[in-house]
Amino acid sequence: MSSIASATSAPAPMATGYSRREQRSDTLAMLSFVLLFPAFFYYQSAVAVGFVSNFLGGYFTAGAAVTLPLLLAALSSAPYLRKISSSAPTTLFAAFMVIFGGYVVVGGLTGANPEITSTYFAYLFKFTAIFLTATLVNGQSPSFQRLCQLLFLGVVVTALTTAADGKFLAAAITSALGGDFFLDYQGLAYAYIVMLIFAAPSLKYMLRLCLYAASVVALFLIGARSEFAGFIVIALVIEFCKARSRPRFVLTLGIMAGVAALAFVQLADTFADHRIFALLEVDADQSVIERNDLQEDAVATIEQNPIFGKYASYEQGHYAHNILSAWVDFGLLGFLILAGFLATMLGTQLRMFRTHARHDLYVQSLACTVFTVLLMLVAKHYTYQMIPVAAGLAYRLHCKLRAPRADNPSAEAGLRGSNPS
Repeated sequence: MSSIASATSAPAPMATGYSRREQRSDTLAMLSFVLLFPAFFYYQSAVAVGFVSNFLGGYFTAGAAVTLPLLLAALSSAPYLRKISSSAPTTLFAAFMVIFGGYVVVGGLTGANPEITSTYFAYLFKFTAIFLTATLVNGQSPSFQRLCQLLFLGVVVTALTTAADGKFLAAAITSALGGDFFLDYQGLAYAYIVMLIFAAPSLKYMLRLCLYAASVVALFLIGARSEFAGFIVIALVIEFCKARSRPRFVLTLGIMAGVAALAFVQLADTFADHRIFALLEVDADQSVIERNDLQEDAVATIEQNPIFGKYASYEQGHYAHNILSAWVDFGLLGFLILAGFLATMLGTQLRMFRTHARHDLYVQSLACTVFTVLLMLVAKHYTYQMIPVAAGLAYRLHCKLRAPRADNPSAEAGLRGSNPS
């Protein structure tokens, strides 16, 4: 525990202008982060093994309901959000949320599929809580890093020690609550990735490599293939930003490739039928075949309704698993706004690379953005909850860079982080 906590060296001293109200804002945002992400992982795990009943359902909607008042209180005290004009990505994200909400409301009033409409209304609620959390949480503070890394260590240990037959909590799921509860493996992988993005950049080099090795096994056991592949991209982005020189980055690539190859050989011998390995034969994978069929249905809907789309024109869960899902539901304008948001967010951050590449907040934001853009292109629906995480981190980065020093004397310390290694 102590080695992880000590891996985050002290940041630049906090300016005296950091008031109690601002400290309260940080505390409330940190509590919201814990309630949304680590608590979700631990709750799902506890229900699966029968420690608690599923009294909060899948948890995330309930978690968002609890955190939203805390976040609104934190928002009132956040110094860097005062007198700050919005960035282009954030404006487009807000526009997408307006279109999203408008279609959901109109769909509800006009008798669209009520199951889909109620589900998407809940996503609007969760998007708001997640965006505010990512915007407000001080991810570079020593107290947050210690807590995040400690909780994340517990998540890794839980994933590695409760597996059976190559799957996370597989034995417990079959008997938990008489079959009333289904482990949200994609949600677990999502929460894992969010915690990884916040925890990894401030760790020292060797601890990051150990974390990557453990994450390969943990995400394999969880079984979410998109997040498993996306994790590799996140690790590469973090190490590319953190590398002091090109040889060191090449060395890191070699180490990561060697660890991945070793894990692949060891796991393949024992779990040859695991769903992760099914990606090696994509043409024969049933999930991929089904997604291709859904993609064809989405394209057909777009061809028939190219301007306004056709909201909720499919059964629950039977949607395109990529950014075209926004075109199906929200028409051409909704698709262009979402695509524009992702493109401007990525472009803005890439232009900042030379000057901010080793700042922890920038590394967190860039890793999250690249991950989100990649998965939105090939694997995820527009309700993917990494979108508001990326939007929130991008907006926090924008505010930290633009905040007048008189209003926010600690802005540069909060941006820089502490451990460039």
